[in-house]
Amino acid sequence: MREASHLEAGTQLDSGTALLILPGTVTGEITGTIVPVGAASELLPAGPAGIRSLYTNQWTIQTTNSNDTILVNADAVLQYANEALYGLASVRFEGWPGTNISYEAFIGQVSANFNTGRAFLDVYKLAPTGRVDGQPILALLPPGSPEAAEAAR
Repeated sequence: MREASHLEAGTQLDSGTALLILPGTVTGEITGTIVPVGAASELLPAGPAGIRSLYTNQWTIQTTNSNDTILVNADAVLQYANEALYGLASVRFEGWPGTNISYEAFIGQVSANFNTGRAFLDVYKLAPTGRVDGQPILALLPPGSPEAAEAAR
């Protein structure tokens, strides 16, 4: 197992690392503050200088625009090299009242530079662009709409 002292704020475990959630800022469609409440763990198998890990994180965002609390879950595969990390993550949101965010799909791009101490998670919503044959996707049309009735035939 590789030591991750530059990341480690928690306790070293036999199978990975437990990490603390640190406060931060959220910008974009959601704006707010990362509340230091959550959990993170990382499995760091032994490997060469460029190592990969399996990283799981759950943290809480306190939004500034609506003062709501959103729970964020991310599972990533990270690549470490040159005092930096990069990876792709599956991201899920829960608990944003008035939205369907819990049922939508998101991916994230994670990057961090250990020399500067800066880290980023850029999140992108996955959405269909349509069928290859140009036909409508029946389940995505408004219920009861003329388009849905026509596509159902």
